[in-house]
Amino acid sequence: YIARLILTFYQNETDLALAYRKEEVDAIQGISPKLVAQTAHSDSTILNAPLPRVFAVFLNQNQATVFTRKEVRLALDRALDKEAIVREVLGGYGTVIDTPFPPGVIDDGHNHGTATSTEVNTAGLDEARATLEASGWKWNEEEKVWERTSGKTKDQLAFTLSTSDVPELVAVAELMKKERL
Repeated sequence: YIARLILTFYQNETDLALAYRKEEVDAIQGISPKLVAQTAHSDSTILNAPLPRVFAVFLNQNQATVFTRKEVRLALDRALDKEAIVREVLGGYGTVIDTPFPPGVIDDGHNHGTATSTEVNTAGLDEARATLEASGWKWNEEEKVWERTSGKTKDQLAFTLSTSDVPELVAVAELMKKERL
């Protein structure tokens, strides 16, 4: 049995990781992937426990009507290198999914995939471009933007991505900005 249990709370994960490195606490949980490697001792045991947490980009069709177009949503989904997000932002601690539900939440008999690729998503970018072109979108080299003209209306595939200051979310936003269609 446990004779004595002390719970200590910290203001942020940096302070928590520092306390572990200084051996002020015996165990910690829930730190970001970047801190795992920096925090572990030579005799540390790292256990992975999947959490039902989903990182997602929500496309607000009320703010950017370009998202009402199915080909735009498909192209953005194909262009985004989800494996790179898991690899580069989450340090490999994640699973790529194509639904809003984490693995195991819905037993639908489908394998929703895991992040195992180390390849750059060039096929996805090519598919995204082809999807847009097939729907009448054209790349405007001068303005560096996809455009579509329908009658007198000219749409541009341009939008603002907003996020909180959580480091992983900022890193995903930067990665998305870098990955241009």
